[in-house]
Amino acid sequence: YSPLFSIYRGVFLLDHLKMKSFEKKIIREVSGIVCISSIDVDETVKLAGGAKDKVIHWQELNTLKTELWKYTGAKKLLFVGSASYFPNREAIEWLVNILMPEIFKIDPQINLYLCGSSASDINMPTVCPNVNFLGFVSDSALEECHRESDLFISPIRLGGGIKMKVLDVLSYGMPVVASEESMRGIEFINPFPAIDFDDVHATALMIVNLLSSEEHLNKFSKLIVKQLNDEMVNRS
Repeated sequence: YSPLFSIYRGVFLLDHLKMKSFEKKIIREVSGIVCISSIDVDETVKLAGGAKDKVIHWQELNTLKTELWKYTGAKKLLFVGSASYFPNREAIEWLVNILMPEIFKIDPQINLYLCGSSASDINMPTVCPNVNFLGFVSDSALEECHRESDLFISPIRLGGGIKMKVLDVLSYGMPVVASEESMRGIEFINPFPAIDFDDVHATALMIVNLLSSEEHLNKFSKLIVKQLNDEMVNRS
């Protein structure tokens, strides 16, 4: 977890500004731009000097999987992301160092599974006993993780555009606990259990209660499937 003015955040924001400058240069030179996120369209039009005709919005919604998520009662919490991308690294550090120790105090049977990163990727000296780094996993193994975990968590605080991993999670009808940044551009899923970074105990308790309730998770899954289907109909 990085403080508001940490060196890691400073480096990330500097890289972000450099990328925006590069994007502006390229966007003004090309004849067309495809945005995979509706929330990027307005910003891209500005970078293009107001040339709306150059910007195309590609449908970013994933169709529902043939085999959807099912409650298992295994109390598995899932995060997917590579630590090589700073917003993911920051999320992993927060999960491992702050959230999971708090969850462990309440219910030590709850385990977090991290796909796409290993402990060595973030150079962590100690790991909470209920944290499991899976490293790189195959596509088939990742699908299995989605279907066998009871709840997905996405504590992203920085980044731009829509979060494709969250869209992928929703295509399974999988319940998700997320930050506001993680759900940016996915407002049609409402309400959703929101992470409160200022009250870790409340967030931990919310997750423990969700994982202990088959009824609530199944109800949330059905709501996600309905709202995703409705949104796809509205956009068709």
